[in-house]
Amino acid sequence: WRSISWGSTNRCCATMRVRYLHHGLWPSPSPTTTFVTWNCMGFTEIGADYELVTVANSDRAVPEVLATEFGIRQPLRVRLLRAGTFRRSHRVVYLLAFVHFLFSRWDVLITRNLGFLPWAVLLRRLRGGRVLFEAHDFFTDPELRGKAHGPTARKQGKREQRWIPRID
Repeated sequence: WRSISWGSTNRCCATMRVRYLHHGLWPSPSPTTTFVTWNCMGFTEIGADYELVTVANSDRAVPEVLATEFGIRQPLRVRLLRAGTFRRSHRVVYLLAFVHFLFSRWDVLITRNLGFLPWAVLLRRLRGGRVLFEAHDFFTDPELRGKAHGPTARKQGKREQRWIPRID
């Protein structure tokens, strides 16, 4: 992903400000924590201006967590949202992330959190930039997932149908 072309814009990844929101706790034993951290490492290694925005689950400093939990000694930009006892609350975390992104500079915002898409669409309207959704699950067509229809899947499917067409 060295070069991206959207319309008349063709910018090298090294000059793009890429921000990635992950609502998971950091650090945690979850595989997604490892995935998003190494994703950050990959973007950093190719010279991207990349920041991982995630939820603090420890008082330890970022370099210490990187070294002890992931074996990474290279400095990475990890912005920890400190929500205290509300760290598992989607509304609180999304509000903190929204304020952070509203007042920071970015060209591309990536999230894997379907619930953040309404916030991301508003951010794009207010300040521009591109919003990308990294689909982790796909609820619109349950047959593709091999799972039974249920109220949660239908609700998530409706969210996908409403918000995904509004992003890049």
